[in-house]
Formats: sequence, C-alpha cells, structure tokens
Amino acid sequence: MASRRTVDLLPEIFRTETNKQFLAATLDQLTQEPNLKRTQGYVGRRVGPGVNPADNYVTEPTAVRTDYQLEPGVVFFKPETTQPLDAITYPGMLDALDLLGSNTQRADRLFSSEFYSWDPFCDLDKFTNYSQYYWLPGGPDSVDVGSTTIPLTDAWEITRTSAGYEFSDESGRNPVITLVRGGNYTFQVNQPGFGFWIQAAPGVAGTMPATPNISSRDVLGVVNNGEDQGTVTFNVPLKTAQDFYYSLNDLGTVDLLTDLKFNQLNNVYVSTFLAANPDGIDGITNLNNRTVVFTNTTVDAEAGGWQINTQFDPLAEVATNNGLVGSYDTTLFDQTTDITSQAQRYSVWRIQYVLDDDGNPYMQLNSILAVPNLSKFRIVFGAQYSSTQWYKNSSGYFEQIPLLTAVLDTVYYQDSSDPALFGRIRLIDPEQVDTLDIDEIIGAKNYTSPNGVVFTNGLKVQFRGTINPSRYQNLNTMWKVSVADPV
Repeated sequence: MASRRTVDLLPEIFRTETNKQFLAATLDQLTQEPNLKRTQGYVGRRVGPGVNPADNYVTEPTAVRTDYQLEPGVVFFKPETTQPLDAITYPGMLDALDLLGSNTQRADRLFSSEFYSWDPFCDLDKFTNYSQYYWLPGGPDSVDVGSTTIPLTDAWEITRTSAGYEFSDESGRNPVITLVRGGNYTFQVNQPGFGFWIQAAPGVAGTMPATPNISSRDVLGVVNNGEDQGTVTFNVPLKTAQDFYYSLNDLGTVDLLTDLKFNQLNNVYVSTFLAANPDGIDGITNLNNRTVVFTNTTVDAEAGGWQINTQFDPLAEVATNNGLVGSYDTTLFDQTTDITSQAQRYSVWRIQYVLDDDGNPYMQLNSILAVPNLSKFRIVFGAQYSSTQWYKNSSGYFEQIPLLTAVLDTVYYQDSSDPALFGRIRLIDPEQVDTLDIDEIIGAKNYTSPNGVVFTNGLKVQFRGTINPSRYQNLNTMWKVSVADPV
C-alpha cells in the first residue's frame, strides 16, 4: 500500500525538510489508507435464554464495555417529534459522570436510590409552592383582542357628587367618554335612589325633546339601564345593527292605533263608545274619518272581538223606511259575522260616522288598505302613540319599532333626579383596521394584536369589534400559541 505524503500537495518552494518532518508526524497520519481488520463475533449479553457464553464474542477494549454491550441507554428526540436527535449508552453515561468527578467504581452505589424522577406535567413552581397560588374555577380572565388601539372593553366605578359624576381613571366631573362600536363596557354604580341612565337625549324626564311620548332610554345594547346599585352594561352595537327597520317598505301614516277590540267600535253608537271610553282612542275623541289599526292579537274571533256586529242593521231600517221592504226583518238582530282573514284584521281601517233615522251617529269601519308583512308606518295622533313607528312582522302582527339609536354618534349618561348631572358618550367606529381576520392568527407562531395583546401559551382571549369569520366574535377562546389553534 503506497504511502500518501501531504507535503506533495504543497508548492515546491515549501517542500522543505522541516515541513516534511512536521507533516509526516501530523497530517500524514490522517491521510493514510485505513488498516481495517475483519472481525467476526457476537455483541450483547452472555447470559440469558438461548445464549451460550462459550460463543465467540467481540472483544471490547475495557471491562465496562465488555459487561454492558448493547445495554439500554438514553435517546433524545427532537421536540414534539419521534425523530432521534442524540443518544448515549450506559458506558457513555459512566464516562460523563467520571469526567464530572463522580465515583464510578461502584455502579450499584452510583445509581441506587429510594427516589426516582417524576414529571408531573405541570408548572413545578405552582406544584411546590401551591400555598402561594389560588384556584380560579372559571379559568383566568379573558383579554380583549380587537382591531383598534382604543380599548374595546373597560369598566368604570361611578361616584355621584352634588357637583357632577366622577369616573374612575377619568379626570374631571361629567367627563366625555369614548366607546368603540362593537365593544363592551360596564359602569359600576352605588347611589341608592338615584338611577344611572344611558339615553339618547339628556333630561331627567327620559323622553325625546320633540316627542315627549317616546322614551329616550330605550338604547340598544344597554343592560340594567337606570340601575342605582349594581352594574349598567353597554354592549355598543354596530351602526348597521338596526338596518332591518330602515329597509322596511314604508306605507306612510295611519291616524290612530288601539288595543281595543274591533266590535267595541264597529256599529257602536258614538255616545255609547265615549261613555265607555271617555278619552276615545288614545286621547282622540273625534273619530270621524280617522284611520286606525288594531294590535289585539287574540286569534279566536269571538274572544278577540273580530266580529261584525249586525245587532243593529241601518241598511235594513233605511230600506224599510223607504218602503222597499214590506215589513222589518227582525232576524237581523243579534247576528254577527266573523272576520277570519288575518290580513283583513290587521289592515288599515277607516272610521265613518253614520246617522240613524233619529240623527244619532254610530261608527262603521271599513278596511281601506292592506298592510303587507315587513311594511312600516307612522302613527300621527294620540297621547301615547303619536310619532311612534310600527311594522307588520313576518307573522302578520303589528309590532312597534324601537328607538333607532344604533346610528347615533352621541348618547348621554344622565342622573334620574338632577338634570345637571349628565355627560356625553361618544360612539366611534373601530380605527382604520376595522376587521380582525382570524385566519391571519391561526397557524402563526407569534402574534401581536392591533390593540397590543401579545399571544402567549394558555392565553384566554375574547375577540371584540368586527371579526372575520363572525363566529369568533365575543367568544371566549383558549389559545395555544405553539400551534396557534384554539383548544
């Protein structure tokens, strides 16, 4: 076998005697052809079932390696995989311990112990120092995640003074509060006898300025409005939350609305009706040519009064008096005709005064306008219902349209007693990035939300504002950031 000389790889000028001797003693030892020796024999234990200790075993260089051929060792896997990363044999562990100064002469003493290692799969500090922690049955509080830097949730403790309302973490009295649409906010009050209201217009009366019969306190999203000892919650709706009512077909106006029964008006003398109902219909006593709708939802015709009363038939009497009929038809007395059609019941009726022979007026109702489902109208007259809006729902009944507050940019907090104790609440849309895309979060190893929440393992989050897909909106979700999926 030819000898390989590394000096021959140098330029001729460097092939000095000194370099030849140096390279011959160092690199030449590494570049020579390996001198392999074929070895045949068993490797492993010499005792056990089916093992013949007289067989030919490979000779190891040390007694430890001879005694522990192929003995179990420790295998290290790559994190969260089953792919081996490293391994160490039992002799290797002894060598490592010996290198660290351990006495490895007696393995029985080295590894014998009354204790063993245990991984409880939990935070060892919480396990050891359990007395320093407390248990949360419902888990940790959720952290709000949204697409805006303005908080999508906040809580204030309210203090009522003679000079004005004070809010925790807010300066001054009766401060202007800014809330984000889609957010959730709470107001903690403790002022017995003095309600804390959120309303569409200021004032202790709690009514709209131009329409004092309409409450200003029917604000969409407010829970426990007017509370004096407890929590008032404002789940601020999006501006489009009440678009349904704007999209309804508008039929215009109707004069009156009543919960009276149909047969309490139809074919009833005006004097008889006013004796039983001194205020007429909602405060209106002159009913001639007025249009009216009925809110009575009783289905049974007799119980609901959906009957045309023919106990007094003016046509028969007129015909008799004109000589067109030979004698008065008494069979028309005490007869009724049921109104079975729901569409006719809940249509627009007109009241007309008709005079009998003696000049006494009675009321006769005629259906003049059908009201399709999902159509709206406004009431013109009445102490209670004037200027209110109503619509026929998908079931064919009349239902009042609530105060449309979702589109308002300003609402007010108001004391129930002192008109001077009030302040403005500004409602704003989420800033710029108004939609939080959950698909951008799922699959990410690291994520920080637009409002500054850094996702960490085990973080409990609640998505606020405009969310895509919407099923994650206001949903408490536990996140494991290592795989970035809700668990």
